[in-house]
Amino acid sequence: MTELEIKIIQFLLSSAVYSETAIMKNLGIDEFTLKKSFSILEEHGYIEPYDIFIKREQLNEEKDCCKTKSNSGCSSCKSSIHCSSSNCCSNNLFSNLQDFSKIKVLTMKAVDEFY
Repeated sequence: MTELEIKIIQFLLSSAVYSETAIMKNLGIDEFTLKKSFSILEEHGYIEPYDIFIKREQLNEEKDCCKTKSNSGCSSCKSSIHCSSSNCCSNNLFSNLQDFSKIKVLTMKAVDEFY
């Protein structure tokens, strides 16, 4: 792992969400370099794809639409403490996304080592 991967981790730890464009612009790198660094970070366990994160954390449970995509049933929302509206799926940042393949999540390893 190079100094660039360390800078990417530190940059990502400075906020909740960044686009690839924002990362490239702030670090002065191109898309090829970023994808290569993401691959290295994933190999070393510092980032992981969102779908693996959601499966591991078991956040995508049925009947909890606050944590799932909007096309899931939302009948349980009215009784949920976290959701106040009848369409709580609209409160989920990722509820309108169809493709999670580009979303990367920092792992606890990255937080523990660099935060």
